[in-house]
Amino acid sequence: TLPRTATRPIRIACGGDTMHNKKLFAKTLEQVAKVDADLVAFGGDLAYGNGAPTAAPKWIDWCDAVTEQLVTESGRRIPVVCAIGNHEVKGGYAQRPDKAPFYHALFPSPGERGYDVLDLNEDTSLFLLNTGHTAPIGGAQTTWLDRELGARTDRPHLFAIYHVPGWPSHRVYSGPLSAGVRKHWSPLFEKHGLDVAFENHEHTYKRSPRIKAARVDPEGVVYLGDGAVGVNVRVVKSTVSSWWLEYAASVNHFIL
Repeated sequence: TLPRTATRPIRIACGGDTMHNKKLFAKTLEQVAKVDADLVAFGGDLAYGNGAPTAAPKWIDWCDAVTEQLVTESGRRIPVVCAIGNHEVKGGYAQRPDKAPFYHALFPSPGERGYDVLDLNEDTSLFLLNTGHTAPIGGAQTTWLDRELGARTDRPHLFAIYHVPGWPSHRVYSGPLSAGVRKHWSPLFEKHGLDVAFENHEHTYKRSPRIKAARVDPEGVVYLGDGAVGVNVRVVKSTVSSWWLEYAASVNHFIL
């Protein structure tokens, strides 16, 4: 379990898009276990069950991989928290919670809204957000995010993890959900001093410069990730033509 007070650093392993390939997923989890992470945070597209009632075998495989591989050398099992992605949901986007039955049963949040915040100790909070899968990006979720970030501005470490990136490394910049993240959430991240936003969905690796008000700014927010824990990787955008990418690569990864 995590320490109640911040007597030592917390080690969080982050990633997303976990299991096209069970063997590849297990291989990555084996590396997570070696670094003795306290917590794993996955940003959606977990078992690729697509909300189907018949997807139980895929979820069992996913749970087996997590249970068998996320064990440290001392025998401690590493806990897992997850944000929702399109492959948890029948229809992918703009659906009711009952279209993601396995996700909402395994990873409950208040009222099945699909977003929440974990206060890991008095210094560190992790926001698990829902990029329009079973809750809209704007509206109630954005109002909640503004309030809950504002209530934690005295904490030195604020992080968020979610599925669809505001700053994509493979898909188009103008995609509606990416634009929604930039419109509704990025200003709040900047306003309240979020340290890092972990994004996924692209099946690549990416690191942004610090971004504020849609430009490079040393006072801005860093966006990391792009989701390639256990999936086939994709071609990345050019870091020359895409100013919001400091580095990008077609490589499987997790981020510690």
